[in-house]
Amino acid sequence: MAEFKKSRDRFALQSRLLKGDNMKFVFNKTNIILLVIAFITTIAGYIIMGTGDNTISPVLLIIAYVILFPASIIVGTKKKEED
Repeated sequence: MAEFKKSRDRFALQSRLLKGDNMKFVFNKTNIILLVIAFITTIAGYIIMGTGDNTISPVLLIIAYVILFPASIIVGTKKKEED
């Protein structure tokens, strides 16, 4: 009986998501700024790599891919408080 309830709840959630109910854009201003900085750093890294400088470009790309892109997704997300 518990499995039936879980599958029914899962089906209800999927149908709500497909309808678009309760779907919000969760990025705020900080996320967008970090994402733009990550894109600019990535583009700069590839442009510098194209000029032949192989010391600064890998550092910029690692900073963009390992720090800035994940930070732009993670920063500002709020966890639900359990009551």
